Amino acid sequence: MGFGGNEMIKICLFKKAGVLLMIILLVFSTSSLAANTTIQKTATNVKNSVVMMSSTWIVPDDFPTIQKAIDHANPGDTIYVRTGIYFENVLVNKSIFLIGEDKDTTFINGKNYKFTMNITADNVTVSGFTIMYGGYGIHIFHSSYNTIINNILTDNNGDASNPGGICLSYAEHNVIENNVVKNNDWFGIRLVYSSANTVSGNKVSGNFEGIELDFSSDNIITGNEIRRNEDCGIGLYKSNNNTIGGYEWNLKNQLYYNDFGICILWCKYYRTTLKKFNIFTGNRINIFGALPGFQSKPRVNPSSSIQSNPSPNQQQIIQQSNQLIRNFIYNIILRRLTTNR
Repeated sequence: MGFGGNEMIKICLFKKAGVLLMIILLVFSTSSLAANTTIQKTATNVKNSVVMMSSTWIVPDDFPTIQKAIDHANPGDTIYVRTGIYFENVLVNKSIFLIGEDKDTTFINGKNYKFTMNITADNVTVSGFTIMYGGYGIHIFHSSYNTIINNILTDNNGDASNPGGICLSYAEHNVIENNVVKNNDWFGIRLVYSSANTVSGNKVSGNFEGIELDFSSDNIITGNEIRRNEDCGIGLYKSNNNTIGGYEWNLKNQLYYNDFGICILWCKYYRTTLKKFNIFTGNRINIFGALPGFQSKPRVNPSSSIQSNPSPNQQQIIQQSNQLIRNFIYNIILRRLTTNR
C-alpha cells in the first residue's frame, strides 16, 4: 500500500521529533547527573573545610566550677568566670581564654595547696582574677606563648618550696603584663630555666624577692614598678643575656625602697644589660654584684651617669641615664670572688 507525498512528510517529521526528544532526554539526564555530582563534591568540600567554632562557657551558669568548665571546653574556647570566690586548684591543660569578671571581686583560693593555677598548655590567656593562698599562685610549666595579664596575685605562701606569685619553669615566649603581685612569701615573679619571656608593666611589692631569674636567658624585664621587697628588687642568678629596662621612658623599671635594687650573683660568663631609663630610689644598695674570680672581657659604657663607676671586672653592661636618687648607703657594690660556684 503506497503513501502519498503528504503522508511521507508526516512520517519523516514524526521520526525527527522522536530523535530530537531522545537527544533532549539524554542531554537532560547527563546534565542532571553532572549537577548532582557537582553538588555532592561541593558538599564534601564544605564538610571537609568546616572549622570548629569556639564557644563561651560561663561559670557558674554553665558549670559550677572553673575546672569543670575547662574539662568540658575545646581549644580556643573562652571561659568567663563571674564575680565570686572559687576554692579550687585549677589545671589548665588546653589552649583557652580564662577571663574573670573583675580582678578585684573574682577570687581563686588555692587552699594553701601547691598550685592555685597550673598551666601546662600553650597559648593560654588568663586575665581578671585575684589568685591567692596557693604555694604558687600561677605556675607555667613546660609551656609557651601564654599571656598572664591584669591579675592580682597575693598571699601565696602555701605548700611549695619557696612559694610565690607567678613562676615560670622551662617556659618560653610568655608575656607577664600589668599584674599586681604583692605580699607573697618568697618571690613575686620567678623564672627558672626559662627564656625569651617578657615581664612588663607589673607592680611587684611586699615580697621577699621581687622578680627573680634563675638559669634563665634572653628575657626582657621592662616597665615594672618594684618596691619595698625585703631582699632584691630584681635578682639575677646564673642568668644569661637578659635585658633590664629599655630605651624609651615608658620602659623604665622603677626600683623603690628595696634592700637591694638589682642583685647579680654567680654570673660567670653571663651578661646582663641594664639599659637606659631604670630608676633607683631609696634602696639600701642599688646594684649588688658578686662576680666570679675570673671573667670574660668587661663591657661597661663609660658615659654611664651612675654616680659610682663599676669595677673594671664588671661583666654586666650599664648604659647611660639610669637614675640613682636618695639611696641610703651605696650605689654599686661589686665583689670579686676567689671561689666559683
